[in-house]
Amino acid sequence: MLPSVSVIMAAYNGERHVREAVDSILAQSLGDLELIAVDDASTDATWRVLASCHDSRLRVLRNSSRLGAAAARNRAIQTARAPLIAIQDADDVSLPQRLQTQAEFLGRNPSVDIVGAWAVSISDDGREIGRLDYPPTTDLDLKWALLFWNPFIHSSVMLRRSMLAKAGNYHEGRGPAWFVEDYELFSRVTRGHQAANIGEALVKYRVHAAGASARHTDLQRFSEEVSLNNVKWLLDDHAIDQEAVQALRRFWFEGYLLSAADARSALACNKILQRAFLARYVEQRVRRIPRARFYLGCARRGLAQARNNPHLDRSCRAAMLLSTLSLAARAVA
Repeated sequence: MLPSVSVIMAAYNGERHVREAVDSILAQSLGDLELIAVDDASTDATWRVLASCHDSRLRVLRNSSRLGAAAARNRAIQTARAPLIAIQDADDVSLPQRLQTQAEFLGRNPSVDIVGAWAVSISDDGREIGRLDYPPTTDLDLKWALLFWNPFIHSSVMLRRSMLAKAGNYHEGRGPAWFVEDYELFSRVTRGHQAANIGEALVKYRVHAAGASARHTDLQRFSEEVSLNNVKWLLDDHAIDQEAVQALRRFWFEGYLLSAADARSALACNKILQRAFLARYVEQRVRRIPRARFYLGCARRGLAQARNNPHLDRSCRAAMLLSTLSLAARAVA
């Protein structure tokens, strides 16, 4: 009998945490699963740790040379047999009800093809240090957020295998250095498929010096590249440069103080971007409520930015407030 969920895991030099990650999957309340772990030619004891896990639901593969996380995950996907594929990073932990909660959600929502969840952040030694409650939970909000940042916690994501067969797996073109492959994948697959985030912590996300997220400079650079490609795709390659996208990212996501140039650049681009977004994803007559919610969400963000940037000159803040009023007006039009 085929499993209902295939969990994929890529591991490289993860001897410290990989056993905990594996155990968190094998202890799930949903027992009808398979876990496919790919050791990407680790030079530490990762392979021995995985080989010591004796459970018929665990399948361990080993790469003879390092291919990178994207290629290792793709190998696991190609081996997977279940209709649902869940992602588990080798240093994170899934809470016991995670897979069952997400599988049941997808069962109740057949139009949704990718679902994530919130997380508890933990230190290298497992201490709880915070929460990752990413606000976007609905399809339109997630699609908008993906233009500028990745609103999915990688280890919290479950996808339909049929969707990946159509949209394609992880992009491998940049090898091991391409470590925002999750952002690129989620951006690409949600263009033609509906998404959701469950507003509940279902995983523990580990923050430590060896993690990819700690390499902020590289992460920023590659994320900006994906974001630029996303915006160009939405606008059908309409002229927009990297500086404008950087301003948009700061306006919609990063939470840094805005410069007057950033604010004006983002405001100049927002209207074009919002119209293109709604034209692609929302039929004006059929989906009035989603359109109104989208505009109200944008208005709230604009108002928050006006409040959070008191250092801007009066004319700049006035322009931000006028933009907010315009967005609110469009919501009720």
